Amino acid sequence: MRVTASTLLTALIFLALAGCSGNKTTVAPSQPTGTFTVSLDAETPLLTATQRTAFGFAFGPPDGTGNGSFTEPGTGGDPNAATNSGHYTPVVAAAGSFPSVIYDTVTSQWVMVYEQDNDSVHMRHGSSLINWSTSDDAAGSFTNAPNGEIYTTLIGESGDPSVSNGNPYLIYVKASVPWPSWPNATVMERVVHLSLH
Repeated sequence: MRVTASTLLTALIFLALAGCSGNKTTVAPSQPTGTFTVSLDAETPLLTATQRTAFGFAFGPPDGTGNGSFTEPGTGGDPNAATNSGHYTPVVAAAGSFPSVIYDTVTSQWVMVYEQDNDSVHMRHGSSLINWSTSDDAAGSFTNAPNGEIYTTLIGESGDPSVSNGNPYLIYVKASVPWPSWPNATVMERVVHLSLH
């Protein structure tokens, strides 16, 4: 997981500064009671085939064709950065990439989504940016194996993209063949439903 305590601290500072700059969003984590639950709406493509091709060429690997590869090594040689290395300590010791974190006011929980093996999406929740659920939230995790699912992002629907009121948007890139394949990829959207029971 490429989320470090430093990265999460930076996100927390950003949220605090947003509150100091006139934004009236108040984030006050508390200890919720009940069982955290997740459900997802059906996925919806956000790009047409023409836009998808342009997206692949504009944002694909640096060779400009959408068929190249990235060659930078992960921290300490582990491509998923799921192991300790020097000053680096993973917050979630699971192989995964492209984490995205938001705060949910309905459940008083932080919610994180990330991809694994370039073909599956996983979701976890936690009462703080350091303490996360030890396993995936089953209903918020899904796979497209062996085809690609990558670049997961949570966006709050509250007017502040870093805060959710129970129904954030999950955005990700989905391919119809194994990853990497920008020409066969599209951006997908799903509404996530968070609650405590």
